[in-house]
Amino acid sequence: MKKVLFLSLLLFNFCISTYAQFIEDALRYTIPNSMITPRSSSFGVSFYGLSDDVSGLFYNPAGMSYIGKSEFSIGLGFTRNISETDYLSNKLERRSNSSYLTHIGIAVPVMEFEKPVIVGIGYFHENNFLNYFDYSGFNQKSSLVSSMTQYGPKDTNSNIPYFLWLANNKFYTPIKDSVKQDVFVNEDGGLHNITGGFSILLTKNVSIGATLTGKFGKFTYFREFNESDVYNKYNFFDSAGYSNLDFNKFTLKENITQKVAGISGSLGVFGTLGDFLRFGATIKFPTYFQIEEEFRQDAYSIFDDGWKPNPYEPKENSFNSYKVTTPFVYAAGISLKVMDFVFTGGVEYFDVTQLRFSDAPPEIDRLNQKIVRELVGQVQWGLGIQYSPPILPLEFRAGFSSITSPYTVDIPNATTNIYSIGLAIYLASNVRLEPTFQYLTNSVLRTNYETEDNASRNYKLNLSPFKIALQLTYRY
Repeated sequence: MKKVLFLSLLLFNFCISTYAQFIEDALRYTIPNSMITPRSSSFGVSFYGLSDDVSGLFYNPAGMSYIGKSEFSIGLGFTRNISETDYLSNKLERRSNSSYLTHIGIAVPVMEFEKPVIVGIGYFHENNFLNYFDYSGFNQKSSLVSSMTQYGPKDTNSNIPYFLWLANNKFYTPIKDSVKQDVFVNEDGGLHNITGGFSILLTKNVSIGATLTGKFGKFTYFREFNESDVYNKYNFFDSAGYSNLDFNKFTLKENITQKVAGISGSLGVFGTLGDFLRFGATIKFPTYFQIEEEFRQDAYSIFDDGWKPNPYEPKENSFNSYKVTTPFVYAAGISLKVMDFVFTGGVEYFDVTQLRFSDAPPEIDRLNQKIVRELVGQVQWGLGIQYSPPILPLEFRAGFSSITSPYTVDIPNATTNIYSIGLAIYLASNVRLEPTFQYLTNSVLRTNYETEDNASRNYKLNLSPFKIALQLTYRY
């Protein structure tokens, strides 16, 4: 075989093809985090009805007026990720762990003003991207080799299947289907923010607040995709019509690193009715992200006679730089105190069809059209409850939140459901220890590679992580 293929391949100058961007690359930075602080996560999105601690910087800054004193709090979190993939009717499960600082923040009254003013600053671990999973199956309808041949660069210097002798110089490959696919994915990183803000008590019953937030983070992605001819369908080389190849195995390794920086802010208002009712509203402004992306693809092929062509291993990585703008977020909440109980409710709306890529290469910029066609607005709503026994230095909390899917074409379990329980233990009248447990369920449809047949290119990722966190709060 190696005697009859194109000798021009020996003159190949390494040049990596552009990394295929998908809508998930923008949605990653809009996913609401269910563990901002341990206390707030006990209530979920219904914490918009309280916002009366340092985490009000993230929910509604106007709520900080009801802290009453100076406050310092810090929290630690642990997540046990459980990821199940469903691809071509084959299910695989993998588990991973991560530990992190959920937040650290301080809020203090400023006495120099006529109106009561509270100023706060805090760090929040806004999102955790750690995940490991595998998916595998026998694909009768498509192949990665065919996808990369058809949708890859129409340039013999940068088309990977052509370089590995899996396609001819007209960018045709016979390897179109009936291959075994085994894939491993490793994602890591996180999104962090530092928020400063203030709250002003305008009257006894009304407060307003504002924040300015700087965001930074990193996302890394590694995928090893193996595609093999397990049933020996491709068993001889047709040098004339290119109808067959003595193909055995193709391996693609992808490495992507995104460095992210962004800026945003919010405005909030809070009102009270007596000592038993609170209600507030928040507008969170779009976040303007600058993303610097470094990526690399390495590929290898093996044929039935054991021959391995020179691997596709670029000498240098490739780079992209672009901007992502997230939509406005509109939120509201209410809380009602009845005897020893506090009932909370909250809602959040964000129209992800307003996600935008800008200052991007054409192949990334074109995703804006897919965003408008394939996404819809999302609603997050939730309810919470707190019970304070009159004779015990404890508070018991529970919450439920639900987030609708961002996609127009839904799949089963695409709605994210979050279940939370928490506890406050008063070590002293002004010191609380607050453990929290949270469980989440969600299913997402991930893009495997480009094909005309969605059923053969997508895989389903079922996520069911549980989180444990602990917060220490000191008011003085």
